[in-house]
Amino acid sequence: MTFKLGVLASGNGTDLSAIYQEMDEGKMPGIEVDIVLSNVENATVLERARARGIRAEFVSAKGKSKEEYDTELVQLMKEAEVDLVCLIGYMK
Repeated sequence: MTFKLGVLASGNGTDLSAIYQEMDEGKMPGIEVDIVLSNVENATVLERARARGIRAEFVSAKGKSKEEYDTELVQLMKEAEVDLVCLIGYMK
């Protein structure tokens, strides 16, 4: 069985890189990162996720209420069918 993680992050993704390393070393069997979302358009964490073939998207809050923005994030996580959402350096 696979346990799917969704990640919200704003920065470089160093903590997420540590998770990738643990996964690569076989220390997190059955765990996969399915989607990475960021409120920062050019966040390095998005580049790092894309380099691993993981869906990575910038989600702009511009012109949206807090509720609209949060609803969009939740919808993307639901579409990815994640089991757990991790806030890793998420600054919003």
